[in-house]
Amino acid sequence: MRTPWDGAAVFVRGPVDHDGAALDVVAKAKGLHAPEACKVAHVYADPDVGCGYGVDLAGVSGATHRLCHFSTVPFVVKGQTLFEGSLIGFQGATGNATGEHTHWGVPIGDAEAVWRAAGVPEPWIQAGLVRAREERGIALLICVTLAILVGLLG
Repeated sequence: MRTPWDGAAVFVRGPVDHDGAALDVVAKAKGLHAPEACKVAHVYADPDVGCGYGVDLAGVSGATHRLCHFSTVPFVVKGQTLFEGSLIGFQGATGNATGEHTHWGVPIGDAEAVWRAAGVPEPWIQAGLVRAREERGIALLICVTLAILVGLLG
C-alpha cells in the first residue's frame, strides 16, 4: 500500500468542485503510481471533459481507485495488470481542473452511481500514508494556492 505520488504533497479533502468526496493532491514529484497491485479497469482519454486523462484501477484490496487530470494519456491500457508502484502517468490539469493536481477517489462498490458518493482512501489515511483535512467551498482554489507554495518552497 502506497500513495499514487512520491514525496511531499499538499491536499484538501471534500465534496467541492467535483462529483463526490476525494483528495485533490498537488505533489512536488509529478509521477503517478499504482497505489497497490491492481488491474486497469478504465482509461480516460479525453482531455477536455470531467476526469480529463486518467484511470480507474481495480485494486487487489477490493478498492477501486479513480485518478484524474493527468498531463497526458496514461501509460497503461484497459485490462493491464500492474504492480504496486508501477508508473501510470504524470500529474496535470486536464478535464475539469483549473490548476495542476491529481484527483484521487476511492468509492465503495462498482456502480457508476457510487462515484457521486466517492470517499477518500480511508485505509490509506488510517495507515498514516495520507493526512487530509475537510474543506468546503473553495477547495480547488486552495489546491492551486498550495501548488504555488509547493513550487516556491521546493
